[in-house]
Parts: sequence; C-alpha cells; structure tokens
Amino acid sequence: MKKSFLLRHERKKSLSLARLLAPNFMGWEEGGVCSINGEQSQYGQDKNVNGVIRQGGGNAKFDIAFFNGERSRFIPECILRSAQWSIHEEVATADAVKMAIEYTDVITEKKAEEEKLENERFSKEKERFSKEKERFSKEKEREKNLPEYKLLQTDDLGAKGVAINIRKELKAAHPKVKFSVRKRDYDCVYIGWTDGPTEEQVREITDKYKYGRFDAMQDMYEDNSSPFNEVFGGDKYVFTQRERSDALIKKALDIALEKYGSELITKECTLEAYNNGVLNNYRRDFFYHGLSHEIHIIAQSLVL
Repeated sequence: MKKSFLLRHERKKSLSLARLLAPNFMGWEEGGVCSINGEQSQYGQDKNVNGVIRQGGGNAKFDIAFFNGERSRFIPECILRSAQWSIHEEVATADAVKMAIEYTDVITEKKAEEEKLENERFSKEKERFSKEKERFSKEKEREKNLPEYKLLQTDDLGAKGVAINIRKELKAAHPKVKFSVRKRDYDCVYIGWTDGPTEEQVREITDKYKYGRFDAMQDMYEDNSSPFNEVFGGDKYVFTQRERSDALIKKALDIALEKYGSELITKECTLEAYNNGVLNNYRRDFFYHGLSHEIHIIAQSLVL
C-alpha cells in the first residue's frame, strides 16, 4: 500500500535541505528539498484576523527533486505549507537527494532531446506540407490551361456542374454514342449508355471526377480531392452502367462458338435462350458460372 503522508505543522521550525515531502494533487512520489532561496518565515507565528487564524508565508522558494525524475523549481513557502503538500518528518540522506537530482537531470535531458526531435519532425512535416501545397497549386494551374479541357466549365461545380462536364468530355471522345448523364442526390452522378465504348474506356474519362473513395474496411468515405477536382469539380460517387444490345450479345455468342467449338456451343445456345435465362446454368461442368456469365465477360470487351 502506498504510504500516506500527512501535513505536519512544525511550529517555529524551518524546512531543511533533504526534507521529504510530496504533492497531494499530482500523483507523484515523494521528493527531497534540494535548494532553498530566500528567508523562511517562523512557521507558527500566525495572525488573528477578525477571529480567523491565518498562517504567514515567508519569502523563501524551494526546489524539489522527486524520486520519479520530475523536478519543481521556485515553489513558494506558502504553497509548501498549504494542504496541497504533505511534509514528512523524515529527512533523506545526502546520497538519496544527490541521486534524485542526477536522475531529474537525466530525465530533463531526455525530454529536451525528445522535444528537439519532435520539433525537427514538425519542421520537416511543415516544409513537406508547404511544398505539397505549392505543387498542388501549380498542378491546378497547369490542368486549368490544358487544351483538352478548354470546353469544361469551372463554375457551378456541384453535381450538376460535374454532370455537364462529363457529358462534354464523353461527347468529344465518343460522338456517335448517346450517353445519359444524370445528377442524382447531392453528390452522385449516374452515366448510362448502350454498346459503344467499354466501361473501362468510359471510366478513363469519368474516374477523375471522383474526389475520394469509400473504404469498406473502415466503413467511411475518404476525401482525396485532386487539382482536377478543384478546377473542374468532383463528386463522391460517379457510377457507370453499360447496357448491351441484342446485336452485341449475338456477336459475343459468335465469338464463344469460335473459341469453344460447336460441341460446347450447340444450336440451342441462341440469343433467345440467353435473354430467357436458359444459359445461366448451361454446362456448369465446363463453365463454372454458366455460359451466360461467359457471354457477359466476352461482351464486356466488345465495342460496336
């Protein structure tokens, strides 16, 4: 059990070097007086003020070396004499106080070194941040002046403005394809089209409008706005969905027939059978997910 120390009023007795004491409010171990500056009061010469006994303070200040490595300096006598501190009857040996002082010096040096390293780390981080901010600003200016983005707008950059810019880029890249680009909710844009370019080709244009991503592991959305987003806008979510026409599916069936042969892709493997779901479980012994899935994979890479 931790030793309990009581404040002991020592009438007309000064605090000496090496006197043991402990603060009652910090949870520290006890320490010893290692330095006294100034003249102490004669403790016990209290004043009666309107019936209230008030204790004198004195002008002395004390340095305390604690045995846990902490050190307090220039503590006024009136503070040490208050209920916040417990003054022990014991007096530490000179060697014990010397060891406490040396230990506090070691701890002080260690803290100073840690503070120095922390300041250096902070300075480096501040410099890195400054350089990154400057690089980000230069990249914004560069992208703003790129000729391929000259038709894009740089104001009204909510989901509506993002939809307008995506529509402009898709029309320029694939003029023969009709795209549906719609704002839904505050921070979502949905893009749909039939046949034409693959989803991968469309995402090469649209992915840069997403200014973050959803982290399923942490169940949170991580913002990571780019210089492009700062200039031409961005949304949390940009979804793409490519519809496949019967002509595209028929072409995928023809490719499957050429790839696997008529023994696997029989006459029953028709467009109608695909649309009716008949091929979903067809030849699962060969196609792990069924022939419909294989047709879907083939169709993904086809461009009409």
